[in-house]
Amino acid sequence: MTTREHCYYHDTTQFYVLVKEDIFSRVAPLYEKGLSLRDIQTQTDISKTTIRKTLLKGGVNLRENRSTSLLKEWKTTGKQAALPPYGFGYLQGKVVPNPKEFKTLLLIRKLWQKGVNANAIATKLNSQRIPSRMAKEWSWNAVKNILDRLKKNQINFSGVDHEL
Repeated sequence: MTTREHCYYHDTTQFYVLVKEDIFSRVAPLYEKGLSLRDIQTQTDISKTTIRKTLLKGGVNLRENRSTSLLKEWKTTGKQAALPPYGFGYLQGKVVPNPKEFKTLLLIRKLWQKGVNANAIATKLNSQRIPSRMAKEWSWNAVKNILDRLKKNQINFSGVDHEL
């Protein structure tokens, strides 16, 4: 095949079919100028997937995606996507005790150490009008999840001021 656009006529509409070599010759210079795949797509009306595949087949090393580099930066600073355990929060990318929740966590641990079950703990927290993390009433399951973490020693109290 040649490297030119082929023109097909259908009634009054012209259809242009791009040959792969022609796509590469159009998009490679734009990519090397620093344009993103999305910018090239906007300028050429060629799909981003086609542009990416054509550049890779042509031997062009693609630049790192910006969102991937942000994810790597978050991982190095310690910021995680998941919420920290109840009683803790993020401060400058590190997990630290949350003053609003930590006292409640200590109360839950104290009651659990006395042998009180999850349902009774939830009832006591609700009767004292202590809100959960989402400002709702405590459920048996929410308390059970905290107790499971306590049983597995997944919550570290060392180095934390217990009087927050």
